[in-house]
Amino acid sequence: MRKNVPIWEKATLTLEEAAEYSGIGINNLREISNDEHCGFVLWNGSKRLIKRRKLEEYLEGCVFDLNIKLGKGIRGRGCLSAALDGSKLRGT
Repeated sequence: MRKNVPIWEKATLTLEEAAEYSGIGINNLREISNDEHCGFVLWNGSKRLIKRRKLEEYLEGCVFDLNIKLGKGIRGRGCLSAALDGSKLRGT
């Protein structure tokens, strides 16, 4: 008997599930995850799985970078200088 696990509770997602979960198109996810340095892709043979939590972290980083570029609401000490020198920020 197979139990259906809600998408937000899964550790890994198929490309289709990740697209539905994130709102990013399948082709864009495929292109991003083709990069050998992509931190949210897990290869099981030729099957591509997306690590849900790592994808969330990646997307949060993209939003933060976009906010910096647009000059929007920067919170926390040292956020701007860390963003400008390319450092990863956690817990801002």
